Amino acid sequence: MPNLNATQSAHILIGKYLAGDLTEPEAVELERLFQADANLSRYFYRNVLADFFLKERYDSTPGNPPQTKRDEELSWDELVRLQNAEKPIAQMTPEEVAAYRARMAVPAAKLPSDAKKQEEDFDPFAVLREEEERDRKAAVVKKKKRKPYKLTASDVFFALCLLLGIAIGVALVREEFCPSSHHEDETFGFTGDAAIVELADVKFRDDAPHYKRGQQLQNSRLVLESGLVKLQFQSNAQMIVQGPAELLVQNHNAVYCSSGKLSATVPPEAVGFEVNTPSSKIVDRGTEFFVEIDKEQSDLEVVRGQVDCLSGNELPVSLTAGQAVAIESTGTTRKVATAHRFLPKAAFESKVKEYTRELKTQKKGELKKVHLDPTLLAHFDLTEGITGVVDNSSATGSAKIPQATLKGMSRTEGQLFDSSAVAFDSNESRVEVLFPETYESLTIKTSVRLDRLRRDGSVLFASEHYAELPGTILVQVLQSGQLQLQVRHSANQTQYCVSPPVLNRKFVGTWSEIEIVIDGQKKLLSLRMDGRSLSTIRWDNPMPVVLGRASIGNVPGTDVGLRLRNRYWYGAIDDIQIYNRALEK
Repeated sequence: MPNLNATQSAHILIGKYLAGDLTEPEAVELERLFQADANLSRYFYRNVLADFFLKERYDSTPGNPPQTKRDEELSWDELVRLQNAEKPIAQMTPEEVAAYRARMAVPAAKLPSDAKKQEEDFDPFAVLREEEERDRKAAVVKKKKRKPYKLTASDVFFALCLLLGIAIGVALVREEFCPSSHHEDETFGFTGDAAIVELADVKFRDDAPHYKRGQQLQNSRLVLESGLVKLQFQSNAQMIVQGPAELLVQNHNAVYCSSGKLSATVPPEAVGFEVNTPSSKIVDRGTEFFVEIDKEQSDLEVVRGQVDCLSGNELPVSLTAGQAVAIESTGTTRKVATAHRFLPKAAFESKVKEYTRELKTQKKGELKKVHLDPTLLAHFDLTEGITGVVDNSSATGSAKIPQATLKGMSRTEGQLFDSSAVAFDSNESRVEVLFPETYESLTIKTSVRLDRLRRDGSVLFASEHYAELPGTILVQVLQSGQLQLQVRHSANQTQYCVSPPVLNRKFVGTWSEIEIVIDGQKKLLSLRMDGRSLSTIRWDNPMPVVLGRASIGNVPGTDVGLRLRNRYWYGAIDDIQIYNRALEK
């Protein structure tokens, strides 16, 4: 690594190891740095082992239930101070640890004042150098006056750390390295207040957020010019919104709506669900009701169950099935006849099906044109079948790439209502395609849903024998949510094109169209999502792209010894298009 000293180089390589991106040559270089400087290996072992030790020791101690949150997690330097305390750490109770933390807290004056500069100015080796200096001075003092050595629990712990660290160091340089089983995946399930379940013929206002099916909402605005949206709340309440409408998801059991039509279905566990309007508060008691809101008044109609309506200075009004009220902008409430002006659920579902049929028809028409593209190597529609083979729909490329093989698949919900896709849910899940040629340029275009950001990454596309042959590629999503393209130049050189962290909590669980573009003529590597550019870099050393028996959603089965094995795509794919040219935006 030019212009970097050994400490800086080791820090970068350790970071790549912890992110799961360390290559074999880099592992060899890291091992060499460890052998040259014991302090670096000590820093590495501490980073890897500290979290594991703390989790084992303090998340579930005898007599204390496992902690679901670790907001009071100790940092490594605090752990070292505890180890150097008079009482061995293994003998301390969690209360004693907390008290010791309070005494040893870093004074505020020592912390960076500018939070933005904190990351830039942070020296990860500062604490280590201070500790080593203290250890050196302590060793000099001990030489002057030796005492009988007494083995403590902390000594045993340090010995175990050293042994485990040596094992990790050996694993770094082994081709058969496989991620540790205790590295659990970080699952992003239903973490928002609500989620978009269905959309039908929706047009969002230009200056408002545009959402997709499956996307989660948290303190989010929903502004429709037209169309229908169905929301599922974390409390299990459901709501259909008909545009034009404008509302704010306030929390997991409440919304504020300034205009529009709403239909809410509230199960017993969500009793207390609130719809707040400019002139009233509607509190559900386990029921189904309609609300229509405009500048002049809000109309409330109860289909079943009971609803409480609070407005202005008037007393609360309780409504039951078949009753309706109009709440004027002044807060005055008056009873009115039921009107059933809102689209009922059955009609909503019918509208969604009709809209979906239109989208499918439109998509088929577009694909007919795509199939005639002479640069289309392969198109695989994965909306049907979970085993066997899928035919290549390309009119010109199917002679050389006739089909793809599906292995270890299951069926899951597709990106359109009443459609399906293949799910990758095991180490064997993959779509295998044999590419008999090499390519100057290449575009991989696929519709995907990532359901989990895995600690060791999720592979989307991998050439056969990646990391061995020049021109092979690897595409994966890191735990950070970054999309990453790797192009192998030689045994010791790889070029990376990395996007910002786009697949985060907001987008995990939603469908997106991802494009990987390798342009040999313009010497560019590009990443795109949903038609927008994520990252474009200069390709330093263009060469023919080698795919071989490539895998989609996993690494090739032939690469059983590859360090990246088991990083299957935890999610779904329903469409794959591969071109032997660089597609424009």
